Amino acid sequence: MQHKNSPNQPPNQGEPIKARLDQILNMAHPLFKLANSINWSVFEQEFGLEYGEGIGRPALSTRLVVGLHYLKYLYEVSDESVVERFIENPYWQYFCGFEFRARSTVSSNEPSEVAQESWSREDGETAQRDSGCSKARGNA
Repeated sequence: MQHKNSPNQPPNQGEPIKARLDQILNMAHPLFKLANSINWSVFEQEFGLEYGEGIGRPALSTRLVVGLHYLKYLYEVSDESVVERFIENPYWQYFCGFEFRARSTVSSNEPSEVAQESWSREDGETAQRDSGCSKARGNA
C-alpha cells in the first residue's frame, strides 16, 4: 500500500494546480486595472432581472455577460471568436469575474450560451444596456 505522498506517486496527481488569477496576472495589465476600477454591482442592479434565476436556462453571471459584451466590441470580434479567446486568455477571464482559470472546453453553462442567446437581442435593448455602462463609470 502506497502513501499519498510516496516518491512513486506525486501529490495531486491528475489534478491541475489552481492558482488565483489575481495572484498570477500582471497587475499593471490594462484589463486587470480596468476590471478592478469598474463598479460591477451597477450592472447587477441594472441587468439582474434579465439574467436572474428562474428565467429560462440557468443564469450566467451578469459580470460574465457584460464582460464578454465589452470584450467583443472592444476587440471587434465575432460571438464565436470572443468565446474562443476568452477560454485562451486569463486576462479576459479575470475581467469577466473568474477567480481561477476557466476550463479549456466550453460546457453548456459557460460563455458559448452568451453568444447564442444574449447577443441576438434587438438593438433597442442594447441601447438600454449601454446606459448602464455610463453609470458604472460614474457618468450617470
